[in-house]
Amino acid sequence: MESPWRTPSILLMLSLCVLGSSGYEGGGADEAKTSLHHLPHRGPDRSHEKSSSSLVTSSPITKLFVFGDSYVDTGNADGNSWGEPYGITYPGKPAGRMSDGRVLTDFLASYLGLKSPPAPYRRWTTSTAETGVNFATGGTGVFNTLNPGPNMSTQIDQFQNLLGQVYSFADLNSSAALVTISGNDYTTYIKNKGIGAIVGLKDFITTVVIQLTADVKRIHDLGVSRVLVSNVAPLGCLPIMASFTGHCLGIINDMADFHNQQLQQAVQGLSSNLSALSPTTGFTLLDLHSSFLFALDSKGLFENLLKPCCATTSLDHNCGYVDSKTGEKKYSICMNPQTSLFWDWLHPTQAGWDAVFSNLANTINQQLCRN
Repeated sequence: MESPWRTPSILLMLSLCVLGSSGYEGGGADEAKTSLHHLPHRGPDRSHEKSSSSLVTSSPITKLFVFGDSYVDTGNADGNSWGEPYGITYPGKPAGRMSDGRVLTDFLASYLGLKSPPAPYRRWTTSTAETGVNFATGGTGVFNTLNPGPNMSTQIDQFQNLLGQVYSFADLNSSAALVTISGNDYTTYIKNKGIGAIVGLKDFITTVVIQLTADVKRIHDLGVSRVLVSNVAPLGCLPIMASFTGHCLGIINDMADFHNQQLQQAVQGLSSNLSALSPTTGFTLLDLHSSFLFALDSKGLFENLLKPCCATTSLDHNCGYVDSKTGEKKYSICMNPQTSLFWDWLHPTQAGWDAVFSNLANTINQQLCRN
């Protein structure tokens, strides 16, 4: 399954685990009823602006290599993303993206000025090598998860196997990598450990971030000059958590915050070890967390903030689920996906990703345009 959190039932179990624990500071029931205003307003609302404007830099990026899960997968995973109603906005049919249309990879590739997004590794050929390769596979994580797809280390192995055969050092010197992990490691940990897993969850988060940091450094050491690594979204604001109560679950967001704090420190450490003589190389932290909150706080941009456009009759069903015995569709679709931030219980719509990316573009521009 191509989701950053494997199944709704696991998410609910995680919610119960964390809500019933004292492992995170300030974890009371009242604090769980948090509003969307987790961060101060970050200036004028730019969500309406076209995020497809191209980056202008004296060191142009010609190739993009993508690693991660369903937030950036454009066709590697099997499952829901290849069935209706996924892809109804773009390209008009199911195409392996967990959305009604474009995902984060598409917006970044367009912004970088690439003529097309990097092709999925499973469908990649030498004729599509010009703009890079997407190794991301929905449902995967830093470590092995409930999904049998390749974990981050294996995805990097796939990339390394192409070096010297397809891509030269010069190719990598003008390339960028996008690394996005959205939480499958934590779902798997909770599923495997049960309710008692909350006791060791903070330690496991640290373990995940340590391995993710090693993976990011490995990509850079292989020759990719610029590595963009995203933090995790406010998980308590995903529809699977927030749609029934009408508010984000702050205590779930606390878990995401801990991951993000650890990752920020790790990326800063990696950056401090790079030579100041190479300002156009290095590591950039993409703040998906703040960008999601920015989109959630954008008044009038979306009619539906916490409810998915493609809603199912049960949390145990995914968008596109059809009863195999009766043929009855167990989902419904909103009239206009552009009015919803989220497409399904876990993933943004194309319009949602556009809003999120509009807030990321300034960071990318600042980091990648340094001369």
